[in-house]
Amino acid sequence: MTQASLAPQVVDWTAAAQIAGRLAPPGPQAPREELAALVSGLRDAAGDAVGHVLETTRMLPPAVRATH
Repeated sequence: MTQASLAPQVVDWTAAAQIAGRLAPPGPQAPREELAALVSGLRDAAGDAVGHVLETTRMLPPAVRATH
């Protein structure tokens, strides 16, 4: 056992999920094809965002940083 597994849990995640399920409204309903297209669009946008974030923050990805 690790030290982290011996520490008491601050949040009861099971209870939190049950409460959230009762309080939060259900998500939007859409045909499977529409949802697949939305997920694909989000994945494309996430891929496109990488370059913008790196340029804006002037950060280097781990693979590039290892060679410097």
